[in-house]
Amino acid sequence: MSLNMCGMDILHVNSGPIVIKVNSSLGLNGIETATGKYVASMITQFLEKNAKPNNNKIRGKSSIQTLK
Repeated sequence: MSLNMCGMDILHVNSGPIVIKVNSSLGLNGIETATGKYVASMITQFLEKNAKPNNNKIRGKSSIQTLK
């Protein structure tokens, strides 16, 4: 399986989380080596299991795209 993920810097404020920066590489090499687990896959499986359609709070301009 080929899985590409990005990393996001999120600031939590009173009105909710704000995405500050999106990185093209998540950088999980260290944690995956230390744990022996494929963390990117575990994150993806968690999101697929727990994501709820139409449950978002996107404000402002966004270029989010869903690929299937």
